[in-house]
Amino acid sequence: MKTLRACVLVLICMRPLLAHAGDCSTSRKFQLPKPQVIAGALKDPTGAALYGVEFELLSPKTVIKRLRTDNDGHYDFGRIEVGTYRLRVEHGGKPFCAPEPRCDAEGCSFSEKLSLNPRALVQVD
Repeated sequence: MKTLRACVLVLICMRPLLAHAGDCSTSRKFQLPKPQVIAGALKDPTGAALYGVEFELLSPKTVIKRLRTDNDGHYDFGRIEVGTYRLRVEHGGKPFCAPEPRCDAEGCSFSEKLSLNPRALVQVD
């Protein structure tokens, strides 16, 4: 019972933050320092493959390529040229945040586990 009360209290206190949380279905901008293949697999927070996710490569706001992940959550945008890009995920009402890029002089990599999008959390009044 104490755990339930603590959870309810946390949710009540976080409600204003959740209501104004930004939409994270689009990643922050990233710069490819040299041409590279952008491919990988998407998983939910529990590690299960996310299939049928619409995945877009944007430059900067124009869709360059659009695809859906396969049954194992795999995606492959192919070889992408030097430039500034963003990634966007769409899957049943934007429940997930886009994978965030990690870039260095050699190129960029992307997390495979997607986190839940605060905008998609259900609020109970």
